[in-house]
Amino acid sequence: MLTDFLETTTNAEELNPVILIKLCNPKYQFIDYAWNEKLTRMLMIQQNINNGMSWLSTLGGAFSSLGDEFDNCVSFL
Repeated sequence: MLTDFLETTTNAEELNPVILIKLCNPKYQFIDYAWNEKLTRMLMIQQNINNGMSWLSTLGGAFSSLGDEFDNCVSFL
């Protein structure tokens, strides 16, 4: 039906097709608890890694700034 409309329409200004989609709720809701548990674990690990990296970045910047100002805070290995 939509293809017939598009084939018969020649004016570009008239090409405003409307597509109606009817959505229905399923009889039984499916919740994947196992996948939810895996995803939650992965997100918590990622959140902890991001938090740790933020702390390391902040501390690294602080020590770098101290090394720029004070010679006794600089050590070469």
